[in-house]
Amino acid sequence: MTSPPLGPGGRVEALEVAVEVYRRVLGVVRRTPGLLALSLVLGTGLWVFIADTENPTVVDAFPAPIPVEAVNVGSSLAVANQLPGITVRVAAASDRWQRLSAANFRAVADLKGFGARSQEVPVQVEVLNVSGVRVIDVSPRTITVNLENEVTNKVPITTRAVGQLPIGYELGQMSPVINSVTVRGPESRVALVSEAVAEVNVTGLTAGVEPSVTLKAVGAGGSE
Repeated sequence: MTSPPLGPGGRVEALEVAVEVYRRVLGVVRRTPGLLALSLVLGTGLWVFIADTENPTVVDAFPAPIPVEAVNVGSSLAVANQLPGITVRVAAASDRWQRLSAANFRAVADLKGFGARSQEVPVQVEVLNVSGVRVIDVSPRTITVNLENEVTNKVPITTRAVGQLPIGYELGQMSPVINSVTVRGPESRVALVSEAVAEVNVTGLTAGVEPSVTLKAVGAGGSE
């Protein structure tokens, strides 16, 4: 059954009742400040419960490894080994989990103050461009970083044709604009470099070209 609408007198009376109830509640809270704190705690707890029920928190390992970046390397030093990827265990609401990518994490090994030797360095992980995501654990927590003195060496440039010319065409002479290049890096790695190779793709070529190519550091056995 629908209640009949309140007339002007009824609305005034209802407003007066509401004001009186508010005054009484306010008076009780002023006399018992602990009740206000309890109300806030209960209200917050209820909100957290409802939010977690509708959008539960997921705690799990992120499925892709996160690459580690070496930072604050000394000016005369260089990293001589390949740094391994790490696994992060993350807590986040389920809707944020679905949008996470490896780009949301940055893992660094801070090498400030480290000398030229092999050493264990802690890995630090920060979350980027997303809120409400916490890193619970990192595995491994430390990685091996081999620091060596940074050196330079000048090596010759050689050219190498890759691909296949059209039928009836022969490859002419290929020569680089410059004859040598300086390589820079950790001492043990630079010592392995015997030349810098410029690979030129000749597939489909019928006329001379002057392409720009990326040089590859190559060892005595021909391996990159």
